[in-house]
Amino acid sequence: MVIQPGRLTADWAAGRRKFYHPPVQLFLLMNVVYFIATSLNGWNTLATNLDTHISWTGHQEIAKAMVDGKLAARGIALKEYGQVFDAKSTIQAKSLVILMVPVFAVPL
Repeated sequence: MVIQPGRLTADWAAGRRKFYHPPVQLFLLMNVVYFIATSLNGWNTLATNLDTHISWTGHQEIAKAMVDGKLAARGIALKEYGQVFDAKSTIQAKSLVILMVPVFAVPL
């Protein structure tokens, strides 16, 4: 898949399936490998941290207003809220990826 991208798909379409896992099984296996690798290495490739939302996005003004409202309502500092936000964002991002699989698989 790395050295010859597209070969797996071309072989599968041509009927050469003897040496390969079925596509859904391969996809699920790669997801498991990805989630294990990110957990072991501490990578965070799916979630966007709070600082990015309020500083580097097209919706940063809306995000700032929402965060300011949360900080005022809870009476906490931005740093403290950022830690909570980032932790929840990471968990929700992984859940959304798992939920998106059937949504994209059905039309394909």
